[in-house]
Amino acid sequence: MKIKEINIIQFGRFKDRTFTVSDGLNIVKGDNESGKSTLLAFIKFVLYGVGRKNPNIAVGERERAVSWNTGMAAGSLTVVDGSGKTYRIERAGRESARGAYADKVRIIDTVSGSEVFAGEVPGEHFLGITAQGYDSMCNIKQLECVLLNGEAVKGVIDNLLSSGDENTSVASALKALDTERRRLMHANGKGGLVFESEMALERLRSEHRGAVMFENECIKNRDELERVDLALGKARAEFEVAQRMCDVHDDAERLNKFDRLRELRESERALNEKAARLDAEAGFDVLSASYERAAEIKAARESLERAQSSFLSVGSEVEDAERRLEEATLGGSERYSEILDEYGSPTAASAFYAAKLKKKGNCAFLLTAFGIGGGVLAVFALVLAFAMNNAAGALTVAFIGAVLIAAAAVFYRQYSGAKSEMRRFIEMLGDENASNDADAILDILESYSSGMAQRTQRRNTLENAKFRLSIAEDSLASERERARAILSSQGVGYAENGESEALGGAYELMKNYLAEREEISESIRHGSALIRTLEKELAVYDEAQIRARLSPEIVEKIKNTSFEKLKSERDAALHRTNQYSQYKAGIERNLAASDRRKASSEIFPEIEAESERLDSLKLRLDAVKLAMETVNSASLNLKSDVAPKIRERAQANLSLMTDG
Repeated sequence: MKIKEINIIQFGRFKDRTFTVSDGLNIVKGDNESGKSTLLAFIKFVLYGVGRKNPNIAVGERERAVSWNTGMAAGSLTVVDGSGKTYRIERAGRESARGAYADKVRIIDTVSGSEVFAGEVPGEHFLGITAQGYDSMCNIKQLECVLLNGEAVKGVIDNLLSSGDENTSVASALKALDTERRRLMHANGKGGLVFESEMALERLRSEHRGAVMFENECIKNRDELERVDLALGKARAEFEVAQRMCDVHDDAERLNKFDRLRELRESERALNEKAARLDAEAGFDVLSASYERAAEIKAARESLERAQSSFLSVGSEVEDAERRLEEATLGGSERYSEILDEYGSPTAASAFYAAKLKKKGNCAFLLTAFGIGGGVLAVFALVLAFAMNNAAGALTVAFIGAVLIAAAAVFYRQYSGAKSEMRRFIEMLGDENASNDADAILDILESYSSGMAQRTQRRNTLENAKFRLSIAEDSLASERERARAILSSQGVGYAENGESEALGGAYELMKNYLAEREEISESIRHGSALIRTLEKELAVYDEAQIRARLSPEIVEKIKNTSFEKLKSERDAALHRTNQYSQYKAGIERNLAASDRRKASSEIFPEIEAESERLDSLKLRLDAVKLAMETVNSASLNLKSDVAPKIRERAQANLSLMTDG
């Protein structure tokens, strides 16, 4: 298998990078930490993925592969197998916020674009080896090269370069010296026997300084304790005086509360009398008085006024409908009704009249024609009979003439009948001007129809208004009955049709009564609460005893002094007393602690012993450092002579291996 192209989407430090690989040996050159090992790790990642997370290793394969920013590792390799076919191996892995890792790999045939070898490990398919074999034969890292010929070879070379003797290890000597140096003093100067001795010496010196300072402080504390005792006695005396003044002020306040209690009881009695007078003068049944009852009275009044307003409004509508009905022109509505009863519709009536008019004209024409023809034949028959002595011909002509005259008589009867029916229709219609025009008759009939419809509509409007008036009248009567019942229950009189005004007066009267009664009741409740509070507070005190022990002079003395001021003076004196007490307790604790601490004379011998130990350790540390410098200098001199020759041979061998 040959790698043709490396495409990194996201892997370690690389992002969106592409590398093209040529035939033969490819050398990747770069500075330390430039990504050479990362590129090698990416190839293994695509072929085999990354191993499980090792809890014993802080930064393993997965941590180096997955980006810290995106939590992703992804990319592809374009490879050619032994048969010459080109494939693209794609792999993408992602680590979730909880640390779970999952990846997906695909092998794509670049010619067909389809996925092949699904479920197989790309490295095992194309190389025929496992990930462990790949690490052993194809993925040898720089730092692992020293393991190829074993530790023994490396040690011999190091000995030759360092000491010139393969059996003498400068590294081991330096390591032993460095171990002793670390035992004496760590590289950062924060550990080792020397450091521990320095810290112990500093602690002893600090303890000695503290002991000296404490001994001096004890002398000052004894003097301070005498001064604090005097100040504490004075503060306590001031507190006792201030407390007595507060007690006197409390007694005076209690006497004021006894006076206030009597005033409240008198006020409660007066309020109860006022409430009784208000109930007696209310003018209605006060037992049923409530805001709900007042609201009911108000609602009844509003309902009654709405019913009255509705009744008046609907009554006006009835009057207006009656006036509009009277104004509607009757016209030929009665005749129109008769015509509709007989003919069914204006169009049928007009068609009937048109047919009669046509029949009349036709009959008149035929009557005239047959009449004239009959007369002419009669004259011709006479001529034949008398002038021509042709009796037979005269008889024939006379018969024909008689037939024509008879036909004329028939058409005359039909003409008369049509004329009579037309006259009756015109009389029914009531308009002589339309006797010869069927269209005019149709217009008249339609005008009759419109007038009749308008009258019918106005009659219906009137009937509807009357119906609503009856409902409004019933509603008004019901509301009046309800209002009268409410007024009667409250004992309130009213005039005829004056229920609304009576309800309004009752509502205002009850509302004002309730407001005043509630104000009195609230005052009584508030006063009663104060009375109970004062009675409970003063129950344990005897007013006579308090008055006996309070002289007028004392009361006058604190008369213009507020309790807050007296309390402030008492609290200030108490605060000073507490401060001096705490201060005194602190001094006494410090003096008591002096018996439990070492004296400065006991600590000084320990300081001298630790100083001698520290000097000895420092001398040994200087000797170890000098030995390390000497050995290291000798080793460097040997390396400067031998190493250049080895480097020249290595360069020559590498040049042969890489063809220049």
